[in-house]
Amino acid sequence: MIRHTYRFLGLALGVSLAFSANALPTLSFVERTGVVGPNDVVDIRLRLTADSGGLSFDSASPVSLDSLRNWLNLNYGSHYTRLDNVYTTIAIGCAGDTFRPTCYNTDGPYSFGFSHDFYGRSSLSLAAGAAVDFLFGQYTPRWGGVPTGDYALRDAAVLLVLSGARQVEVETYDEYGNPTGMSWKDEEIRGWYQGLAGTCPWGAGADCQFERTVRGSTSQVPEPALPALVLAGLFGLWATRRNRACGR
Repeated sequence: MIRHTYRFLGLALGVSLAFSANALPTLSFVERTGVVGPNDVVDIRLRLTADSGGLSFDSASPVSLDSLRNWLNLNYGSHYTRLDNVYTTIAIGCAGDTFRPTCYNTDGPYSFGFSHDFYGRSSLSLAAGAAVDFLFGQYTPRWGGVPTGDYALRDAAVLLVLSGARQVEVETYDEYGNPTGMSWKDEEIRGWYQGLAGTCPWGAGADCQFERTVRGSTSQVPEPALPALVLAGLFGLWATRRNRACGR
């Protein structure tokens, strides 16, 4: 299992999530490389591609959920015993993102916002080898534009949010408190994140990451309050001159 730190759509905190190294669907950046200007908004688009077995689920169908449960257990080493509900969500990796130095929009040349294009889908049907493209999110330059140079993002992910039950391995003890071994027990889950596919598997090189080269000169964009201050100043100047004219 591979661990990454991600920020999820709708959550303000980065959390750890275990991904399977044997994930069958693949996730890749659409238009992985390109050139933009210092004040351009950068769209990030992803492509989720099903493997030879396809990918299908429907939360309204118990039969479909049971089929998904078996598929997850077989291909991801999961131990789900029951699925009651499932929907999709997305996450962005905190490490290796040079568009912004942290998972938060408090500093850095860009701020980031998730798209809701692929969030909250309770059903999905992809035939073997079929793919779906969607807008993942956008990087927006801060006031004044960003410095020229190269920027990269490595990790984006598609996940399933599950409710139901799974088996967990726990240590057992005798009547004297001595460990006697391990056993399995059922545990209810609500809002459980199951990694489905990520853009850059463990050990992958730079050829999987999203890259943009910023070229051109920055054009100073006024702060939102500046036009209002200018208008207020002009109005004050006009009012002063008007009062002087009336007092003559």
